[in-house]
Amino acid sequence: MTGQVEASEGAVSTTNAVDPKLIGIRGWLILPAIELVVCPILSVVILIATFVMFSDYLRDIDGNTPLVFQLAVGVGLTLFSIYTAIQFFKKKRNVPSILITLMLLGIGVSILTYVVETHSGKRDEALVRLAIQGLSTAIWIPYFMISKRVKATSVN
Repeated sequence: MTGQVEASEGAVSTTNAVDPKLIGIRGWLILPAIELVVCPILSVVILIATFVMFSDYLRDIDGNTPLVFQLAVGVGLTLFSIYTAIQFFKKKRNVPSILITLMLLGIGVSILTYVVETHSGKRDEALVRLAIQGLSTAIWIPYFMISKRVKATSVN
């Protein structure tokens, strides 16, 4: 009886085995890794520059609600992207869902930015950013849902 249990356990472990070539941040997974390093750094720099440039305007919060909203959303997204990067490089099991959430939040922010900037005359720039964000999301969400490399790498 013991031999049967060991044999069945061995069969289970071999069917769940992952191809060692798929484990690790390689292949297409390098692109999101680069983005998760570069984007939070750029976001912090942009937020600091925005705050410094508009610090006088921020004192009058009632007249600058869009700017205050934009800074608050920027800080929130930056913090969430830093959290996502930490989870990604720790290879946590929930990384695909966190990355998908980050991408969907990015789409939501792009839509809000488009609506706000439509009224300020920067509609074309906002539309281009929304289109790029939408295309990127349309490519990466299926990748994170289906990729064997993502599943093999996100194991902790």
